[in-house]
Amino acid sequence: MKMRRIISVALLTMLATMTAAVGVADPAKPTDQNANPLGNFGACMSAEKHGQMIILMDQSDSLLYSDPDRQREVAASYLIDQLASYTQTSGSTIDLQVAGFAADYYGGDWAPITPDNADIFKNQISDITNNVLPVDTDYVMAVDGARMALAENSGDYARECQAVAWFSDGEFFISPRTTSQWQSEYGVSKPYAPGVEITSEAAAQQVLALGTDELCRGGGTMDQLRANGVTVLGFGLTANAPDMTLFNSAVTAESCGQISEPPGVIFNTADPADLLLAFDAISHPDAAPQQFRLATCQDNYCAEGALEFTLDDGISSVEVLVKSQDHSAVPMVAMPDGTIALLEDSGQGELTQVSNGAYKWVVTKQDATQWAGVWGLAMISDSANAAESYSDFSIVIRSSLETEWPDDFESMVRAGEVLDGVTLTLIDASTGVEINPEELLGEISVDAKIIDATGQEFEIFVDADAQTLSNPVSIDLTNAAPGVAVVVTNTTITTAGAERADGTPVPGTELFPRASRKEFTLAPSAVFPTLPGTLSFGTLDGVTQASATMPIEGSGCVWLAGSEFTTGPTEVSSVTVSSEYTSADSCLMVDDDADMPLDIEVNATGNGSLNGVLTFTVAPADELTRTVDVKVNYNAEMVKPLNVETVVTTAIIAALLGILIPLLVLYVTKFATTKIPNGTYRYFWQEVPLDDPTALTLPVESEIMTARGGGKEMTVGHGTLKAKVAWAPTSHPYVLLEGVNSPSIGSHTMRSKQGVAVLPQNVASAWALVPSSVTTVNVLVVLDGSTRTGARESWAQAVADAQDGIRNYASQLVPDQLAPNQPVPNQLTPDRSQAPSTGPSAPASFDEKPSSFGENSPFGGNSPFGHSPFSTGSDDPFGGSASSNS
Repeated sequence: MKMRRIISVALLTMLATMTAAVGVADPAKPTDQNANPLGNFGACMSAEKHGQMIILMDQSDSLLYSDPDRQREVAASYLIDQLASYTQTSGSTIDLQVAGFAADYYGGDWAPITPDNADIFKNQISDITNNVLPVDTDYVMAVDGARMALAENSGDYARECQAVAWFSDGEFFISPRTTSQWQSEYGVSKPYAPGVEITSEAAAQQVLALGTDELCRGGGTMDQLRANGVTVLGFGLTANAPDMTLFNSAVTAESCGQISEPPGVIFNTADPADLLLAFDAISHPDAAPQQFRLATCQDNYCAEGALEFTLDDGISSVEVLVKSQDHSAVPMVAMPDGTIALLEDSGQGELTQVSNGAYKWVVTKQDATQWAGVWGLAMISDSANAAESYSDFSIVIRSSLETEWPDDFESMVRAGEVLDGVTLTLIDASTGVEINPEELLGEISVDAKIIDATGQEFEIFVDADAQTLSNPVSIDLTNAAPGVAVVVTNTTITTAGAERADGTPVPGTELFPRASRKEFTLAPSAVFPTLPGTLSFGTLDGVTQASATMPIEGSGCVWLAGSEFTTGPTEVSSVTVSSEYTSADSCLMVDDDADMPLDIEVNATGNGSLNGVLTFTVAPADELTRTVDVKVNYNAEMVKPLNVETVVTTAIIAALLGILIPLLVLYVTKFATTKIPNGTYRYFWQEVPLDDPTALTLPVESEIMTARGGGKEMTVGHGTLKAKVAWAPTSHPYVLLEGVNSPSIGSHTMRSKQGVAVLPQNVASAWALVPSSVTTVNVLVVLDGSTRTGARESWAQAVADAQDGIRNYASQLVPDQLAPNQPVPNQLTPDRSQAPSTGPSAPASFDEKPSSFGENSPFGGNSPFGHSPFSTGSDDPFGGSASSNS
């Protein structure tokens, strides 16, 4: 029985509208639609216990009107707490990134989510909510940024244990850059619309059309994300009635792209308050909640408003999120012994108020004074209109019972063979002890199957009960195709029936089916060599060719029979994968394991994920006519070098047209390319005594601020980094630190230009010194904030380099200049005419300018996680006060 009476009132499989797309998949990938609304991600997490998720939040300024009460922050913060709790109770690991998007993708740092660091992620959510942006709702930059972030941090994660929880309240939109400020801060071009400057409405519409095509073309942005096994979970806020057709299509793959596996899921709602329940739907990746809508009880506990369920001793915990329309309503519980009490007074588990009218209840078998029997939960209100309102319940009942395949199961099954004597064991996950099926308190039903690379399904169990599971079975894979396969197990548990306190019998509660999906390489028969399921060609950084070696296990003959290109950048129209082993006559003969060299060549450079399928033919060494085709998925990350076309064009013109015209072109090019390189940067200021450079240390994470490059200027607290053209033909652009109204020197060979610090154009790992007295200096250190490999490792070296700079500067000062009450040395003396006439406050240029990202932004403004170090009072590292925009 699925929770008495409640189903007849209203069963909300998802409170918000939910659709899942199931379509034709990549031919080398198995397809399956399982019960978990998190799709392949949830089922993969159930099997692998290890994955990645990005919470991707819209930052467009329309949210000021569609969600004025910031319910998205409440919901996303709740999700973070739930994921942290999930990792603790399930023993799983989820690496999490919080990101915002508008004109670009603004990603925070990756970290495994735990209860100890949940507040850091919630602060990031708050920063994003605080900092809405006036330019663009760019779906392409959002999705491609998420794809790159996952690719750069994928490590050894299983392909399908990756998900993007994507929230938006509006349509794909491109804003014309009609002011110089917008042009500087957000740029005038998009990588998917080369040559189009977004300085007019017509140009904006042109870029929008190109972006829509790039998002949904075959092999485009959405296909590239799915080809890498990423599940997309879309949360649409439709309060202002935007046209969410494209958003829905992008998430579900309906009329968007050619790859529909893994299927995406949509959770749309018009009420921002319902985002809480929508986000709760994905808060338990391996055990989706069941959601119900019931009446709110007037004054007393009532049967028609009660969520009733039965527990037995095989159940380990219960979690309920309940939200009432009536904000004065409170939860009341009916316990197995018949006692009815306010939940907060019952002594059963832990109750937390999440928001007005919303509560979270968590109770475990260990901390409850009662357990096995019939439970009920209802929302009670004494308001006059209570009976006219409803309450929404989202419940997860977690059993400690799990199924387990033999340890060597994946190596035991082979395409073309029949495997006998297979058993699926029942275990208590809390102890790892095997359970005797005859000792089960309730009921269990298991469906299990293997899906091969072509999508063929081979059933192992169908609605098998505990007794059936104890009997060995045979798995017939005679007609299965070797290659990437999955074993899918769906387990449905029904608790033991019980009696109410008055003796009325109540059937057991059927829990939400738990799906497990484990990807593996289905090898051919043992007489054939074994190939991997996937092959990576690495990163094609500005090049069109690359090589890889494919490991081969066993013995036999292997040759490349064909290749198929499925996704890639717009510029790429043809891909060739070649090998010297292309036929039975020229095959690679393997005696005992070997590597096959392969080469890939594309027709053009570009930015994106290159994916495809290679077909190899394998044969036994002594029977070359006995062949089997094996599919191997390949991938490569493509990076287009900046301004390659411009540089090449300039060189050609210079060679053909002499000196004057090339010089003109050269300077035009130098001006166009004089900008701070695009990317994410981190920075901090510290005041350091000259006699102790080691006092400069890397701050804690919450004190390192974030800025975004890509324009000619970048704000770093009270200073501004400005890119400048170097007029000497052979000189490179450089960057000045302006706005500090004090003399300074920079890390670019300890230089200053008329008292202004000079930094290299690539400001990552650069630093600047701004003396504040004869004994102290304010130090700016700029760090590489990208997610590329090695970025974090460079931070310590940047601090060490800045320490050396302080030593060098101090060594140039004579002893008299270091005496107390002496002015700053002459070569660094500020312009006193610009200083304030009285008081110790900072110069006017230190007044905090409003960032386009708002205050305390992690994605282009000031502090990434907390208050700015340049806020009012003693937090100003320059010793004065500064105005605030808060």
